[in-house]
Amino acid sequence: MSNITIEQNNDKFRGMWTPNTFYRQDDMVFDGTSLWIALADFTSGATFDAANWFCPSCNDIFNDEYRLFY
Repeated sequence: MSNITIEQNNDKFRGMWTPNTFYRQDDMVFDGTSLWIALADFTSGATFDAANWFCPSCNDIFNDEYRLFY
């Protein structure tokens, strides 16, 4: 099992996810369970939509679809 290290970047960590909020690509939020990283600029809706986010603790970060470190 590999270790995952996520460095805190105060400019990108937005705290808890909130509805109807503008997020920029690479912004990070916490949903109470997992850390999520925005895939692109967007405004959140009334409910959390995982399609707009990448969850490094939920997925294999070394897959070909998205690289956390580039």
